Amino acid sequence: MMKYNYLNKKLDAREKALERGIGALFDSELVCLILGTGTKDFPLRLMSEKIVDVMDESESCELVKDLQRLKGVGAGKALAVAAALELGRRRS
Repeated sequence: MMKYNYLNKKLDAREKALERGIGALFDSELVCLILGTGTKDFPLRLMSEKIVDVMDESESCELVKDLQRLKGVGAGKALAVAAALELGRRRS
């Protein structure tokens, strides 16, 4: 049942973005949308909250390595987050 609750959180972030705009989402909800899925042992919502914690504490040059230290976060997820941050930096 916990898996279903975490899935609902992901859908809630999508619905919230569609109804209120992307700017209404918390950072962890944005990360949920970027990643799309968690793992069996590390649900998406929990993973996204941990990723935000790492982003807050990490130097940008070490972000990918620091994210990969999290359970369930490999190169693909770490690079997706880093790419989204870089795109935001370039566009602002």
